[in-house]
Amino acid sequence: MQNMTRTDRLALLISGTANVMQQPRCVLHTIGAFQFLDSPEFESSTLGNDSKFQVDIVAATPCRYLIWQRSGLEYLFTKESYLATVMNYIIARDITDKLYSLNDKVFKIVSNIVNRFLTLFLFHSYFFLLLCYRDIKDFILW
Repeated sequence: MQNMTRTDRLALLISGTANVMQQPRCVLHTIGAFQFLDSPEFESSTLGNDSKFQVDIVAATPCRYLIWQRSGLEYLFTKESYLATVMNYIIARDITDKLYSLNDKVFKIVSNIVNRFLTLFLFHSYFFLLLCYRDIKDFILW
């Protein structure tokens, strides 16, 4: 939960879907199966840091997930550097996908606004030209 749950673990969604929400109940993006629930928070915090989640993660369908504690992962990564490298790439890819999904959402909103503006502009321009043409046509006929 936002401002309550600590970011000292990493969770992988095994099945189901969940929504990442921010106040006031705005869905930022959806998490599907085999995606991390909290990769941005995990990557941005460090061991011993007492930071909290900045978003709410709400199950959209029944979910199953796997959780690793940060301390256990950090210990494993110091022993297995290859595994640490692979996990860093996987987590980075997951974060990148989430950021792109946010950008797509913003792009769709902005393009919708631009499309409405252009439609309204073209609609008014068309009628303005029709009125001008009618006035010119009436003037020429006199």
